[in-house]
Amino acid sequence: DAYRSGMDTLLNLIFNAGRENTDYTYFTAEQQADFWARYDAATLGLAQEITDYCLENYGGFRYEVFPQGFHDRRPGRSADPQV
Repeated sequence: DAYRSGMDTLLNLIFNAGRENTDYTYFTAEQQADFWARYDAATLGLAQEITDYCLENYGGFRYEVFPQGFHDRRPGRSADPQV
């Protein structure tokens, strides 16, 4: 147990070090840049999927929440037709 207590995954090391890290004792700058690029792509992609799903399935609800109009920022959809 003592041997494993000092171990961590590369993911945890980079994530816990943060985006502005400059200490490359346990990983390289390239590994850090690659990690954050993949992290951003994955999280932004997931957020967009959730947004698209909600707008497609619950789009009518937006008029109750935003009676003055709602601007759809998805590509190809510049503004709400009711605005």
